[in-house]
Amino acid sequence: MSANHSPENEVPTSSPRETQTGTRLIGTRACLRCHHELDGQPIIRIEPEGLLVARCPECGRASPVLEYPVLGHWGSRLGVGLLLLYIVIAVAAVLSVAATCFGIALQITESSYRGLRTLIQSKWDVASRESAFDTSNTWEANLAWWHERGPGIIAEFEATQGLGFSSLPILEMGGFALLAALFGVIWAGLFAGVRRSRLWILPIVSYLITIGLAILITRLGDGPLVPIYWIADSVRVRSLVPFTLLAGTVGLEIGILMGRPVLRMLTRLLLPPNRQGDVDFLWRVDRKR
Repeated sequence: MSANHSPENEVPTSSPRETQTGTRLIGTRACLRCHHELDGQPIIRIEPEGLLVARCPECGRASPVLEYPVLGHWGSRLGVGLLLLYIVIAVAAVLSVAATCFGIALQITESSYRGLRTLIQSKWDVASRESAFDTSNTWEANLAWWHERGPGIIAEFEATQGLGFSSLPILEMGGFALLAALFGVIWAGLFAGVRRSRLWILPIVSYLITIGLAILITRLGDGPLVPIYWIADSVRVRSLVPFTLLAGTVGLEIGILMGRPVLRMLTRLLLPPNRQGDVDFLWRVDRKR
């Protein structure tokens, strides 16, 4: 036997062994084989090389934890830009849903609005003929007259035609709540980083902001004359729109609370098993995995 192959010159070998480091992977990292999300997986040290890896719970492939950066500073800049873009999209989505719900609420109360506007117009026509009010514009009423006679006119309208929750069409209210529930499902996916136990606050905040802005927009102002349709709109926003928006808020709450289970069910139905790992955050955010 040659000296090069003598037992004294052979390097002793040992099989690799894994030891737990006691830490877990934080951040988005996909498996190199099946692309399953590895966030939250335990970090393992492979001896004797000392390599740090995270093992995929789906296929068992070990993916290295430490990698050489390929983007440098551009990676962090791109991440900040995408984060700001996400914030802009999220805020735009909330505002667009609030504006849509407010528009639908106004449309639902349109029938009651017409009757109220007609009553105010008739009362103003009588008052303008019997007093010294400026009647150059028949479609504008004196603001002082409305502050004096407005409560009585509203009470008369409530007694004859109704001006409250009972006067709203139930079928349209139900359709509005169903549409709002669909928006809630979309919000549940859009705000995937927020746990479902905290998402219920968002519709309530949106409801309060929408009501406040609606009242602010429809305030009558301080001028001597105000359009009659604007007076009727102001009464409608204060008397009817809160009830209608409440139906939309209830729908949003139902959609948000049921949104993640619905999205997880659609993921199982529509995506193949090897692609479901791309939306694994739908399970992890609610601690379902």
